[in-house]
Amino acid sequence: MGVEERKQREREQRKQDIIDAAETVFARYGFENSTMDNVADEAEFSKGTLYLYFKNKQEICMAIISRSMDALLGEINSGWNDWVGKSGFELLAELKNIYCVFRAERPDYCRALLKFNYHGNCGEESGMAGAVVCKRAEVISMITAVVEQGITDGSVRQDMNPEALAETLFLGCLCGDNGRAGSELLFPVLLDGIRKCRDNACIVSI
Repeated sequence: MGVEERKQREREQRKQDIIDAAETVFARYGFENSTMDNVADEAEFSKGTLYLYFKNKQEICMAIISRSMDALLGEINSGWNDWVGKSGFELLAELKNIYCVFRAERPDYCRALLKFNYHGNCGEESGMAGAVVCKRAEVISMITAVVEQGITDGSVRQDMNPEALAETLFLGCLCGDNGRAGSELLFPVLLDGIRKCRDNACIVSI
C-alpha cells in the first residue's frame, strides 16, 4: 500500500469515526441539543479536526442520513433475490418484515430518515443531499414497482396509486417511538386495505 493510499484510508476512517461519534451524541442529547464540542469529545478529536471533514453538525447529520439510507437499501437488496416468484402483495409483506427488523434494531436510523423528510435543518444545502435524495428515490422506486406488480398480478387492488402508496408505506413504517409503532402496526393495516379480495376472501394472509 502506497503512502497516499494509506493516508486516504486514514482520512476516511477518521471521517467514519466522527459519524459514529455523532450517532451516539445525537441519540444521547437529541440533534437540536448536540454541539460540535459534544461530537469532538465523543470522537476524542479536537473540534478543529471535525471541521476538516464537516462544515457543521447539519452536514454530519446528512452523513448519518446517507448511512441510514444505505443500511435500509442493503437490507432490502439482501432479500430481493430470494423473493423471485412471489406476488406483488407477498413482496410487500416481505418488505414489511424487513421494516419491522430495521425499525426495531435501528430506531436512530429511522429518526434520521424521518428528519430528512420533515425538517429543513439537517444539511439539505450540503453536497451530500443530492446523493441522499437519489437513494431515497431508489427505495421509493422499488416499492412502487412491487405495487405495480401486485396490480398486474391481481394481488393488489386496481385502484391504488403506486407512487403515492409507496411514499405512504416508506414513511409510515419509519414512524413511532418503538419497533412496533409503524412497522408492525401500521404496515399490516395498510396492506390489509390494499389487498385484492375475491368472493369476499382475500388472496393472501399476512
